Amino acid sequence: MRRVADYLIQSQHFTNDNSVHPRLAELRALDTRGPGSAASSLFYLTGALWQILKGRISGRLVGVHVNMAERLSLFRKGSVVLFSRALVLPVVLHLHAAQLHHFYRALPAPLQWLVRWTFAQATTVIVLGQASRAFVVDVLRVPANRVTIVNTRVRHQIANLACF
Repeated sequence: MRRVADYLIQSQHFTNDNSVHPRLAELRALDTRGPGSAASSLFYLTGALWQILKGRISGRLVGVHVNMAERLSLFRKGSVVLFSRALVLPVVLHLHAAQLHHFYRALPAPLQWLVRWTFAQATTVIVLGQASRAFVVDVLRVPANRVTIVNTRVRHQIANLACF
């Protein structure tokens, strides 16, 4: 995912002095995981949340795109979704978890509620197929009009990006 984000960032429209054209959104990658242990990811997550806050305060941040999977990614990226929405930013939640339904069903009821609430906060949820869409709509209870399927034959994986 990091490589795809790098390609997207490198392909932005730049002016002659190598700055981003002022009328176009600038994509910036936010690393919420970092290298090393899962415990050390708290440092990277805090840094990403700080960048979101700074972007919101400056008025340059226009939205956040979050790639999410199951396990710890679900909770780490969920905090990005909730923090961004608390700042009244639009959030596109892009679900890449092929096994989220299994992981979700193994969670205790309070954590299932937290997952449903987190998904409900997203402005839009992107999924990779009909089965994922059915899970998000039927089980996580996201309104169907806010869930979009990206055809897996033509999709481009997009990493976590903040648009400034």
